[in-house]
Amino acid sequence: GDRTYLHEEPTIDVLLNDLPEEEQRYWGRQVTHTSVGLFNTPSTYEPWSNGIPCSYIYCERDNGMHMARQKLMRDRLGPDAKEVYLDCGHYLYLSMPKELLRAIEEPLA
Repeated sequence: GDRTYLHEEPTIDVLLNDLPEEEQRYWGRQVTHTSVGLFNTPSTYEPWSNGIPCSYIYCERDNGMHMARQKLMRDRLGPDAKEVYLDCGHYLYLSMPKELLRAIEEPLA
């Protein structure tokens, strides 16, 4: 079927820019499309309004989602959201999984 893109589809080297070239090629072959509904369906639950601590992990070298857009997304998490900055690209779970785990666990400690 037809695919709908919110913007021009980024190339793999843009999204995987912090990985070695061989890993970019490997993971690039694994990428599939995401449903547009993920981006345009309103959320019906606000965890920060229900006592759940929130944080936003900024990806400082994300060439697929620039910092200004990341800051807009963080602003949606309520006033008490913690912020973590990591020197990584878009897919930080591939390039720095240990740092990602620390960034998730630290605000919960």
